[in-house]
Amino acid sequence: MPCKGMLKACAMSLPVKFTEPGICHGFVLWIDWVMDADNAIVLSTGPDHRYWKQGVKLLAKPVAVGIQRSECTSESVSAVVEAAFNPASGELIIKHVFS
Repeated sequence: MPCKGMLKACAMSLPVKFTEPGICHGFVLWIDWVMDADNAIVLSTGPDHRYWKQGVKLLAKPVAVGIQRSECTSESVSAVVEAAFNPASGELIIKHVFS
């Protein structure tokens, strides 16, 4: 099947709220690739198929996380994860900010 169009750049920002206190070492993500304009052909890297791999973003320094904000601790209770795909280079960039 010939390629009818170029891949388009895409980006997404997603808030993450921690549900358990502990140490965050990174983020795991799955990607759905929509292959046509009608959203009829979708390739998913979701957990429905155990043999598929997910993306992993490991942190350079682990971060203490909690479930309630407290003045007594520096634990983060949430984060924003941003992902951007550059079709020209094939690069998937993942950034994060804790709060």
